[in-house]
Amino acid sequence: ANDRSFMAYEFHRWAIDEVHTPLVKLAYSKDGVEIFRHESMPIWGLQFHPEVRRRDNGGHILFEYVLNSIKPT
Repeated sequence: ANDRSFMAYEFHRWAIDEVHTPLVKLAYSKDGVEIFRHESMPIWGLQFHPEVRRRDNGGHILFEYVLNSIKPT
């Protein structure tokens, strides 16, 4: 298992506690699941706000990765 972390901008009133097959949890915080994906389809879910660019977060890098992974080839 990879143990990587990054700062993400989150502002929640709701949380996702857990995901179940065919979804796979990829990242979580003290508030719950922050990123998940479908195990075989190009479907992703993001609970935090990767579009918010601040000098202390890396969400935009992850957001670009997700967008590149789902765009048609």
